Amino acid sequence: MPPKELHYFGTDLEFRNKPRPTSQMLDERYSAARDQKYRCDCAIWYLYSQTAASEIAKVCPDAKCIALLRKPSQMVYSLHSEFLFQGDEDIADFGTALAAEDDRLHGKRIPPKCDIPWALQYRKVARYAEQLSRFYTVFPKSQMHVVLYDDLVADTPGVYGEVLRFLNVEESVPVELDIVNPNKVVRSPRARQFLRNPPKPLRTLGRSLVRNQRTRSAVGRRLVGMNTLAVQRPPLDPKIGHMLDLAYADDVERLSHLLGRDLSDWLPSPPAS
Repeated sequence: MPPKELHYFGTDLEFRNKPRPTSQMLDERYSAARDQKYRCDCAIWYLYSQTAASEIAKVCPDAKCIALLRKPSQMVYSLHSEFLFQGDEDIADFGTALAAEDDRLHGKRIPPKCDIPWALQYRKVARYAEQLSRFYTVFPKSQMHVVLYDDLVADTPGVYGEVLRFLNVEESVPVELDIVNPNKVVRSPRARQFLRNPPKPLRTLGRSLVRNQRTRSAVGRRLVGMNTLAVQRPPLDPKIGHMLDLAYADDVERLSHLLGRDLSDWLPSPPAS
């Protein structure tokens, strides 16, 4: 498995400041692969993309696809927090960021360092039934496995075992199942921007001093880690959560039918007084 978020597929999505990998670059990322059963590609925006499913099926019709889904209102709240951490978002208040969607749809109030302005349309991001349908159109159900975040939290080893059985791989290898991606904030926004977009002369110097790409990536992750602080995210405002649950209700009901799962906990309930 190479680093996440290569985004070779999903050619309908534009990423600023990030060149799309060529097929040769993709092959290079898997150059260390030998006789492993699978070559993995992990990117959250493949689900959102209009074209990724058909592009994946064209290159690898036998692909096995795994999707991890979280309650939509909680997912986009978490996404907003992640965007703040990354520097793709500059509106700290989630409700205000939601209210800015229309302006942003017309190219206004886009953070200057945002690489994916289309993803700031938070309410469009988590319409899972619509998105999964594109994959079920080109892949048989036997090649699809959907994990619900609630199940993962409630029974992490059990859900992990289900994924291994879906992939038909060895289940007896012990693994650590710790939380690896808690909510984060940056210690210094200036340091984040510097690490995210270092001056071109410095990038050139870094490539000349550290020629191995994996080593450069490891150094970059280490520096980012030094500028990162794990903190508990405040609870989602109940009124905002209720508004989002209403907006997603039709898609959640379709998803419930698509998966054959009771998703009533994802449907709107009266906001707390």
